[in-house]
Amino acid sequence: MDIKTEQSKLIKTLRQRQGLTQKQLAERSGLGLSSIKELETDVRMAKVETLFKLAEGLDITPMLLFMPLWDAWRGESTTLEALSKHSKTK
Repeated sequence: MDIKTEQSKLIKTLRQRQGLTQKQLAERSGLGLSSIKELETDVRMAKVETLFKLAEGLDITPMLLFMPLWDAWRGESTTLEALSKHSKTK
C-alpha cells in the first residue's frame, strides 16, 4: 500500500466530512492553498509538522492522521468511518 496515496485520501476525506473547502482548511491550518491541493492530489507527502497543522485546522487529534498511515504501512486496511467518530465537536 502506498503511504503517500493513503495520506492524500485521508486528508481529503476528513476535510470533506467536515464540509470544508480546501481554502478554508488552508486558512484554519495556517498552510497555503497550494500545499493543501498538493497534499490531497498525491503530489507530495506531509511532514510531521504539517500533519500537526492539519490536525489543528481539522480540529482533530493528530493521532487520527498518523494511525491510518501506520495501518497502511503494515498492510492493514483502515475505515475512515471509524475515524470520523473520533473527530472533536465544536
